Amino acid sequence: MHSVTIRMYLKKYRLRFLLIIVCTTASAGLAAAGPLLLGNATTVIFAGIMAKLDGTGRMDFDAIARILRTTMALYLLSTLFASVSSQLAAGISGELAHRLRCAVAGKLNALPIGYYEEHAAGETMACVAEDAETVGRNIGQGALQMLTAVLTILGTVAMMFFISPVLAVCTVFLFLPAWAALWLMSRRSEKWVKRDQELQAQADGRIEEYYTGRGIVKVFGQEQEAAAEFSRIGQTLSKAAWRADFFSGAIPLVMQLFGNVGYVLAALLGGVLAFDGRLSVGGIQAYIHYIRNLIDPLRQTAQSVTMLQSASAAWERIQTLLEESEEQDREVCDAEGQAGTEICDAKGRTGTETRDAEGQARTEIFDTEGRTGTEAWTGRKASGDRASGEIRFEHVSFGYGEEFVLRDFSAVIAPGQKAALTGVSGVGKTTLVKLLLRFYDCQEGEIYVDDREIRTYGRAELRSRFGVVMQDVWLLRGTVLDNICYGRPEASEEEARRAAAAVSADVFIERLPEGYYTVIDEEQGGLSRGQKQLLAIARALLADPEILILDEATSSVDTKTEQQIQEALQTLMRDRTCLVIAHRATTIRGADLVLRVE
Repeated sequence: MHSVTIRMYLKKYRLRFLLIIVCTTASAGLAAAGPLLLGNATTVIFAGIMAKLDGTGRMDFDAIARILRTTMALYLLSTLFASVSSQLAAGISGELAHRLRCAVAGKLNALPIGYYEEHAAGETMACVAEDAETVGRNIGQGALQMLTAVLTILGTVAMMFFISPVLAVCTVFLFLPAWAALWLMSRRSEKWVKRDQELQAQADGRIEEYYTGRGIVKVFGQEQEAAAEFSRIGQTLSKAAWRADFFSGAIPLVMQLFGNVGYVLAALLGGVLAFDGRLSVGGIQAYIHYIRNLIDPLRQTAQSVTMLQSASAAWERIQTLLEESEEQDREVCDAEGQAGTEICDAKGRTGTETRDAEGQARTEIFDTEGRTGTEAWTGRKASGDRASGEIRFEHVSFGYGEEFVLRDFSAVIAPGQKAALTGVSGVGKTTLVKLLLRFYDCQEGEIYVDDREIRTYGRAELRSRFGVVMQDVWLLRGTVLDNICYGRPEASEEEARRAAAAVSADVFIERLPEGYYTVIDEEQGGLSRGQKQLLAIARALLADPEILILDEATSSVDTKTEQQIQEALQTLMRDRTCLVIAHRATTIRGADLVLRVE
């Protein structure tokens, strides 16, 4: 896989970055001329006062008015250019954060199931929700702040040399130690900023675990232990955050210290030069103003360094995620040279899965009549052109590590058979299902569906032939209708209602406040476990899969609800090949074939 760099995402904004540079340069240049003009006005006023005292002249108000009008115009134009730069930078920040969120979300959809089993959900969520926003916001605003500060420093130093080279040289040598301190403290700050963000992601992961398992925590009375553990994590995070904030906060203080010393130097040395006639009173005022203008951009430089460090640390985590290995099929290239996957169905009809610039998968499967994806599959089912649904395992072996979970497993499930998969916990029953769905590829042996080795299928096409009803039901946040149609989004409301009625789910749905339009999710909605299970069965029925996988869908419900679900399952399993992970004797008694895994 090619390395993912931030430059790949920033090159789209080259023109806007160029405009930002132009506008920021104009703004900084115009602002740099302001103090010099104000100093000239002071010189004119001082000369007028001295002339009045000596009786040799008067105050030149016209000259003062011209200088002030010019100064006002320069500051207004500077503000206008700065506003344009700020708007452009804000647009880049928002778009970049959105693109990164989409890229990460697309990547998560393409990752194998093993990634989610090895990484905490909270850390992954933090990458989508926090890191993408941090990179987008800090790169746009941080880069603008850094550019503004650097250009302001250059303009200010140039004007200081124009006013008094002697004073300017002394000031530059004074601020050299400040720059050295800035560099050293930014190096220390970068280390702790990165550590702080890593610990924050771990804390988010622990919060997610406690939230999803809050019922277990309360049942076993582990609230205090959970709070204590999170307190330990929080203390470690607090120490890292303190160090990061200490070095980040110390930088402006150092700049302020050297700035105050610069004020004193300018007043003393400037007074000497003015007494010798080598510097005007207005020049002293302008020079002191420039020192103040030099302190502010130095402080901004420190802040922008911290922002860019934070963005760098967040980008490293996003980059690590984006470079994770995806589920791979047979690679081909499209007409534009983009990597893709040749996808063939059981009749040899092909399509191409390509990836766009954001790394998101786009899949089109075409049949001989030009229909795409689900449209063609639905048409085949409507015409009765259904594949047989035979499953064959041949000497399958697999292990998650060095030790095999499955070894030399062979079995044949004939079309339309109901096969019960039994065995003690940990022998690999669920692993067989994961291999069948190609969440993992077996290390030895082959698995066939309808006399075709499953690795010759595209993953999307293979999985479209299966329907799965798990013991733990997952519902998305949305209406009841959205959840039923999840496996077949193009289905009509009438079809969804018929599927719900076929499994007797319509009885409780009609009693919900908004019926099929009641909004529910996994954690809310007031549905019982049995009602959620019926929705999952209706969802599978509407998808109308060839092969059905059941992970003991009735093991966590009462006897009455189990009977209702069993009746719904009989409707769902009719004329389909079924693979059932069996834990109850009732499931085994109804099976045509019993496969015991040892």
